[in-house]
Amino acid sequence: MSSPTTDVDFDDVIDRAWAGFAAALTERLSAPRDDQAIDLSREHVTSGSASDLRFRRLPTGMVCAIVAVPAGGRAAITVPPGWSDADGGHLVRIVDHDAIASLVGEAVELARTLLALPHPSFLRDDASLRARAQSMADHPSAGLSRVVGRVVRDRLAGVVGIDVHDAVELTYPEATAHLQVWGPQRSAMLWTTIRGAVDPDAVDHARAVVGTWPGFDLVVDGSVVDVEFAVELGSDPRTAIGAAIDRWHAFMTDELPSLTAALTTPSATDDIAMPAALRVAVDRGRTGTLPDAADAAGLCGTDRGAAVDSMEVCRTQSLQWLHRADTATASGDTEGAGAALRASEGWDALYAVFAAAVRIMVRDAA
Repeated sequence: MSSPTTDVDFDDVIDRAWAGFAAALTERLSAPRDDQAIDLSREHVTSGSASDLRFRRLPTGMVCAIVAVPAGGRAAITVPPGWSDADGGHLVRIVDHDAIASLVGEAVELARTLLALPHPSFLRDDASLRARAQSMADHPSAGLSRVVGRVVRDRLAGVVGIDVHDAVELTYPEATAHLQVWGPQRSAMLWTTIRGAVDPDAVDHARAVVGTWPGFDLVVDGSVVDVEFAVELGSDPRTAIGAAIDRWHAFMTDELPSLTAALTTPSATDDIAMPAALRVAVDRGRTGTLPDAADAAGLCGTDRGAAVDSMEVCRTQSLQWLHRADTATASGDTEGAGAALRASEGWDALYAVFAAAVRIMVRDAA
């Protein structure tokens, strides 16, 4: 059980992921490097469009951040001091080198809010991916990539596109897959990322399900879960990739929807493992008497770890219900989407109660 000592420890796993993302960006911009710009884009962007989030190191030593503002998004946020609305479609700020960390923190928070990004894994580094694509294109065996690309398009007409990074992208109703070819090894990799807040308790079962598909693997990296399928192209790449695409398409259409639901669908409240204090708060909430911060602190006694664990459960459930709301909206189920959003809001309310309770306990212990 965690044992928090500062407000930083109140952050849940999603907030920690964003904090790590901002720290990595700050380090890249602070250190002497050859690259003078960092461009980040969402996976689903129009080919050739500008980056969603960009940092530039200027010749003067100052650093500029540019955050894209989606149509209608400007009115939904309060712009921090120092940012300018350049053209109605971008927010811009320039700072001295000493203020890089502050600039990055504000820019990441703006991008996170404006673009409705639940996790930093939804942003991709344009430069590194373009460099990888270019290195493949420059390789003597680059013709292998073209052969594979043609076979994929022939097999999956209507769902295949080229993304902004010139990689093969396969679009399915509720997921996007990618195809990478490694010419020197005469191999390829197909992969897709499970979207939504993944329930850690469901990962082992999901790995067993994926294991029934030879060559497929479930790869877990923190809160990011990918399904990968490695393909050996051998001496007859057309036949190898054709058979592989058929199997991949079967997996994406027949298995992935139920697998995603099993990994991300919220459990019934009675089935959720939760600290005793949270269980009492949930029961009270059902009767319309949600405890306040002082009540929640009393339920936890002196166990601040129980309160933080309660916050973790609340945030995980909130994210899972948000994912269900998105799925319901995409399928036209407005009633289901509304119910899921209300459930998410209920967990958010409980999260706020226990966050305030931890602060009370830290204050009283000071």
